Amino acid sequence: MMKDFSAAGSISPGERARTEQIRRQVTVLFQLAVPIVIARVGWMTMQLVDTAMVGRFDTAELAYQSMAGTVVGILFVPAMGMMLGTLIMSANAYGEGNLTKAGAAWRRSMPYAFALGCVLSLFCYFGEEVLLAVQIEAPIAEGAGRVTQIYGYGMPMGIVYISSMYFLEGIKRTLPGVVLMVGANILNVFVNWMLIYGNLGFPAMGAEGSAWATTTVRFVLTASIVLYVLYMRDHATYGTRLKPKGTFASWAEQRRLGYAAALSFGIEHGAFTALFILAGWLGALAIASTNIVFAVFGFFFMAAAGIASATGVQVGDAYGRRDTRDMALAGWTGLGLNVTIQIPAALLLLFAPGLIGGIFTDDPAVIAAAKPLYFLGGFALILDGAQTVLANALRGRHDKWFPTASHTVSYLGLMVPLAWYFAFPLGHGTSGLFESFILASVVSVGLLSARFAYLAARDRRRPSYQA
Repeated sequence: MMKDFSAAGSISPGERARTEQIRRQVTVLFQLAVPIVIARVGWMTMQLVDTAMVGRFDTAELAYQSMAGTVVGILFVPAMGMMLGTLIMSANAYGEGNLTKAGAAWRRSMPYAFALGCVLSLFCYFGEEVLLAVQIEAPIAEGAGRVTQIYGYGMPMGIVYISSMYFLEGIKRTLPGVVLMVGANILNVFVNWMLIYGNLGFPAMGAEGSAWATTTVRFVLTASIVLYVLYMRDHATYGTRLKPKGTFASWAEQRRLGYAAALSFGIEHGAFTALFILAGWLGALAIASTNIVFAVFGFFFMAAAGIASATGVQVGDAYGRRDTRDMALAGWTGLGLNVTIQIPAALLLLFAPGLIGGIFTDDPAVIAAAKPLYFLGGFALILDGAQTVLANALRGRHDKWFPTASHTVSYLGLMVPLAWYFAFPLGHGTSGLFESFILASVVSVGLLSARFAYLAARDRRRPSYQA
């Protein structure tokens, strides 16, 4: 008599539900991440276009722009972190189904973002003094200082735009950001063409013209996204036109999420600034090769940044629903999706370094110096993307300070000293900078994944926290 194996081989209802839950997370994460990635890439594309157009105008003007960008980046990157609380709190409220609460997170952030931008714009007035203090040559510091001041005029609008973008991402409405960013890139090229080269009756202003173009685009972007939020079809449901209520203390958690993220972003950005300084100590060839490698690395990293934002939203959504299983699943799914997407980019860096280097320069010495860095950068790309996704997953469930501590230990405490040791005493040169980057990222991934796994296990033991 033949035995019937059909029952033994069938999938149980629990397994089927689990498979469907994973499939749903992958689908939603991918749908959410793709437009966010496009918007992030669009932001970076504007910077690359600015660099290319100013570089073709004049080499000295490119130096002014580069130095001004360094000063502005030190201010703007932590400010982006300060606004991250808007994304997390909007996602939490969206998960709860309390859409008015999500709108309140945006309304409260608007005067806060504008005030922060005004403070940062004041710092931009001292760009020349800052550059002189770090021993930048006086003519370059003077030119860069003028450019920094122009960037400062658009700083309040830039921060308001970031917070508004985070709000829309938190409520999973990402298409407006894509449309606005595409339009912003077109406008940026046109205004650059007018102001950098002196077309349509405008004087040729070089780097200052590019800075005015950036400021103009920020005003247009911010006005457009704020008007969209105020007049979107369901603005009444979200209450985006209502007057903010409550005391300053009543939304302290939103600000605390921002404080932790700002410190984390600032520490990581500062550590990488230190790598560029160390590359500068190695000479002109070292800084040139390091720059073109990080330019490509940063472009591919935007995919990880988009997936990280989407992961933070999904974890935050599950946090708002008090669904511990979905919180854990969203975090691990985001990590797996990031690794899957980054592998092709990493393989390109690993096996076609000469081809990529040739896009940026025809100097054989620079291309040769960059080849081993692209190879190392392929490994670093997967690791750095992974730790970024894990950090946002933790922030999505309000574990705000652990990513900051992890970045402090991994990048400031470990990477920077190792970079100096590998590059100079061991004589590894620029390769040593990337070797330290890889090791620091391994530590960061280990710390963050262990923390996320621990919290997921702890949440499962808390019946009062179940959905």
